[in-house]
Parts: sequence; structure tokens; C-alpha cells
Amino acid sequence: MAVDGFYPNPDRVRAKALEMDYVEPDGLVGWRTKPYFPAGVRERIEKILRARINVWPDDPEDVELSNGTFFFGLSAGRLAETVGVHYDYPAAYVTMVVYLTPGAAPDAGTSLWQHRPTGLTAAPTPADARRLGTTVAELERVLLRDSTSPRRWRELDRVGNLYNCAVFYRSGLLHSATRHFGSSLRNGRVYQTFRFGVDWKPAL
Repeated sequence: MAVDGFYPNPDRVRAKALEMDYVEPDGLVGWRTKPYFPAGVRERIEKILRARINVWPDDPEDVELSNGTFFFGLSAGRLAETVGVHYDYPAAYVTMVVYLTPGAAPDAGTSLWQHRPTGLTAAPTPADARRLGTTVAELERVLLRDSTSPRRWRELDRVGNLYNCAVFYRSGLLHSATRHFGSSLRNGRVYQTFRFGVDWKPAL
């Protein structure tokens, strides 16, 4: 799902993204900040999804899993990053990405992928391992090995990069930035991520 105009005042949120400190923690890929989001975001998401959020990570010191973390992805300069296909966890959660670069190229959004050798479109399960005659651990190793090899992937869908557009997808789907751009925080691909558990039964 893609929803235009997510924030009532996106320029204020972008200004916050530009003033925060970015780090790339050991063992993780991607330059990111501590979490931040304005009041009312959780309620806005519930209204859009017509469902209740039942898990909402919000540790203000957690730069890996907490909601509201800003990221940047660059294609040039010393902090340039190679795009890699991956999945988020827990796989059953919902991931939301908000694009925060005005005037970004539409083809620098988010892509969903199928792994050509295995046919996988999401995080491997025990059923996938049985079907392919291997183990979940081995499938995870293969996906990581192939994550930056374009020939190993078939693009299934793509959402364009539109300023203040929020994109929702199941966290376990294999996905990536379609491409990065820019050489600094101010001209690069800036976005904000959220990941949360949803109870789909009691519609709002």
C-alpha cells in the first residue's frame, strides 16, 4: 500500500532528519539515527490500515528496531552504499517507509523481488526448506550471498519515490531500495522507517 501526504508537515520532519546524528552500527548496514516521530503517528497508521497496532517498538536508544529511525542511502562519495535485497524481521510485522527527499527521482523508491534460483519472495520458512531439500539456515545464507547480485533477482513490483509518501508492506517480503542517489545527507535518499505488529481482526 502507498499513501501520499502522510505527514501534515513533512518539511518539519525532514528538517529534523537533517539535524540528527547518523551512525552505522557494527554488524548493520545503513546510516541511521535514533528514533524520532511527531505525536499522532501511531494513530494515523491505525486509521490508514483500519487495524490496531499491538506491538510498537519505541526504545529511544534502539537504532535497529525502534520506530521513527531516519536513514540515508547515497550512490556517490565515501559513504556510498550498494543496494542489497533483504527482508525485515519479525517477518509477520508491517514495515512502513516514508520518503523524505523533495524532488527525488521516481525510480529511486522501493522494489519487491523474487530470488531466481529458489523462487523465494519472502523470508524462508521450514516449508520452503522442505520444498527445496535444504535448511532454513542455508536458504538465509544463499539470500545474503546473492543480495547484491542483480542477475539473481526478478523485480516483482516497485513503488516510486514521492516526497512524503508512506509505503506499507509485510516485513518478511524480499525488498530493497530501487536505487540510491546523491553524495550527502542533503542531496541523498532520505527516508524514515517504522516496523510494528498489527492485529488485523478488530477493524477500526
